[in-house]
Amino acid sequence: MKIWKYNIIISDIPWEYYLHPCPKFYGFELAKRGITLWVNPPSRNPFKIRIKKISKNLIILTPWMFTRPLKGAGFDRVEVRFQVKLAAKVFQKKISSLWSISTAYCHLLKDFPTAVSIFWSGDFFSPKKEFKSYKEFDLVLCLTPPNYLSIPESFKGKRMHFNMSCDLNIFQQKSATYSLAESFANFSSSGSKLIGYIGTLSSRRIDYTLVKRLTQIRPKMRFIFVGKGDGLESTNYEIKHLAKRENVLLLESVDYENVPFYIRKFDACLIPYQINEANWGTCPCKFVEYCAIGKPIISTSLPGLTKFSDLAKFADSAENFADLIDQALSTKREKEINLQKKFAEESSASNFLVKIENIIPKNKYV
Repeated sequence: MKIWKYNIIISDIPWEYYLHPCPKFYGFELAKRGITLWVNPPSRNPFKIRIKKISKNLIILTPWMFTRPLKGAGFDRVEVRFQVKLAAKVFQKKISSLWSISTAYCHLLKDFPTAVSIFWSGDFFSPKKEFKSYKEFDLVLCLTPPNYLSIPESFKGKRMHFNMSCDLNIFQQKSATYSLAESFANFSSSGSKLIGYIGTLSSRRIDYTLVKRLTQIRPKMRFIFVGKGDGLESTNYEIKHLAKRENVLLLESVDYENVPFYIRKFDACLIPYQINEANWGTCPCKFVEYCAIGKPIISTSLPGLTKFSDLAKFADSAENFADLIDQALSTKREKEINLQKKFAEESSASNFLVKIENIIPKNKYV
């Protein structure tokens, strides 16, 4: 049985969640190779569509659960496990690959014992604390070197360095029809250098102290933040006060299809994340998106990104950010741009699926 012939993806990240689209690319890519069942986090809403067919080989299932659990998404509930197994029986045969995204749901190994099991670890992955949940998986995908190195030696499966990806179909096209917000057109028409950020606006992620200081010490530059808040009071407070600055524009809920065209307008791109527990294990999608367009990237020293020192510059103060922006705007970058675009292509879902095929023992799926 081929490894990608019958696939199940159990995802803590809903199919419709536009801020984190990377896992969807694997859903689409796997569906090119075999029948793929994507399982959304369970819902208590009895009127929500349960099964949706996206294409010939791609099915989205939103299981129903009786009550919301105190912990976790509810994938381990009896009624949810039954629905997943029933859907797999109806649409597929013997499951060949099993993906557990963000959380290692070890009960799946009992429900589908013959499948190649893949744990796609999330931002909050704690290799030692969570070892019991993933120790029987065949492969662990790690976003950062510290987490990769922290997996106990007693783990018998394979481990692989991993990073996010973007939709190259829309990030590499230049002639497509697109629309930019009118406020952005007016904001960017002054001729000033435009410094941009794409992604979550959460106060758990962004170092707003650094950002506010940066906009203050570079008043002639214009800063745009495209993304979405998380509903936290602290985030709403920061967004409200940042938006009051004359050289700042915030745009919320931009369609993913239009993201590349905003990035093309940026003169430099930012990843001003806090260096804290919330970000210690992250390798942001925006990094690959910026690379796909070939823009200068200035980031804080995130463990998941510092290994890419030939693709980005790193600083942890507003003053250093400002200096690196100035430097990037006055430097020829042909070599760096070529490396960035090559990295974005190598980070595609299709390339990583080939790498996984090469690392998993053949006797697991032949």
